[in-house]
Amino acid sequence: MNIFGIGIDIIAINRIKKIFLLFGNRFACKILTKYELSIYKKNTHKIKLLAKFFTAKEATVKALSTGFTNGIFFNQVELLSSKNNKPKIILYKKALKFLKNMDFKYKIHISFSDEKKYACSIVIIEKK
Repeated sequence: MNIFGIGIDIIAINRIKKIFLLFGNRFACKILTKYELSIYKKNTHKIKLLAKFFTAKEATVKALSTGFTNGIFFNQVELLSSKNNKPKIILYKKALKFLKNMDFKYKIHISFSDEKKYACSIVIIEKK
């Protein structure tokens, strides 16, 4: 495997809870894509779900080595499940353009986990 980038992120779920209590659904609307919002609205564990999405997006931009700069925003990184329930990352707009400008085919791998107090994600971008 030829690795282009690795990113990891961990967050205390209480941190997301505090942000959510301040901003409510505006926070969700700022960081989630339309598809993710549809999942969020149906979910009964909204804070934990937001924490998972947050860490997945943070880990992805770390793997890209861009962070959230130069026009790359949270809603340009989407976390979804494939047919076999394996998590998958899809990039949009400037995040996608950045990776496509690297001029190689790629595959994005993600794994995430959560416990009572923390959520974490790791992302590996592989050159194919």
